[in-house]
Amino acid sequence: MAEAEERPVSPSLVVNVLIGVFLAALLSGGLVYLRVLLSQTVRSPDDIKARLGLSILGTIPRVSENTALEILDEQSSELAEAYRTLRSNLAFLTVNGAPQVIMVTSTLPSEGKSFSAIALASSFARLGKRTLLVDVDLRNSALNRTLGLEKSDGGGLSALLTSKEGNIFDEVVQLPDRDFDLLPIGRRLVNPVDLLAGLKLRNLLDAAREGYDQIIVDAAPTLSLADAVETSKACDGVLYVVEYQRAKTTAINASVDWLKDSGAIIYGAVLTE
Repeated sequence: MAEAEERPVSPSLVVNVLIGVFLAALLSGGLVYLRVLLSQTVRSPDDIKARLGLSILGTIPRVSENTALEILDEQSSELAEAYRTLRSNLAFLTVNGAPQVIMVTSTLPSEGKSFSAIALASSFARLGKRTLLVDVDLRNSALNRTLGLEKSDGGGLSALLTSKEGNIFDEVVQLPDRDFDLLPIGRRLVNPVDLLAGLKLRNLLDAAREGYDQIIVDAAPTLSLADAVETSKACDGVLYVVEYQRAKTTAINASVDWLKDSGAIIYGAVLTE
């Protein structure tokens, strides 16, 4: 009859210890990587000035994307108050109040730039200002979706930019449940930078100045695209949207420098959560 094995076959203490050490090292390495990653992003309003060299013009609280517009329309909400503060800070930029044509952009998509453009347009309109929101994110617009509008493949800014003649006021849409008007993009363009680099956009916005007190331009994100740089040349200046713990500060600084090198005035940043 076979004798029983005196040493335990399983589990092995040595193997378990080695596995535990490996997992601990893996977890520790992951935490270190996470800390390094977070240290490279904007984590507070103080980082806007200290690490980006920009003035902080507003901080926007986190809200659900599905209910953001409804909350914005509640004038007593924290969200509406945050954008009123942003509007007030913009009004102090010049002796004549807020610059007439303000471009809104960000480093990456989905940092809150389009919603901030809508909120600013709403806030200025509530002051009784004739306000126009212009969609210049010609590759990947979010305004129609955010405002709950049907997609259009005709007319809009793209038609004005690609045609020899055209009146901007003919393409403006009056929104039934908003106090501001909208110039939609129309159809999306695959490579709009050449159209934006010409004088057409500047001429269109100059014409809009005659009919509106305030113009908010929702531009494309800056990273790896020249669209926002070219758009900024037709605007008075830029409001830069930065999402909390999203884009790396190196990428933000590179984008801001790119805008400044092109001659753009950066009014400051708004931090979104």
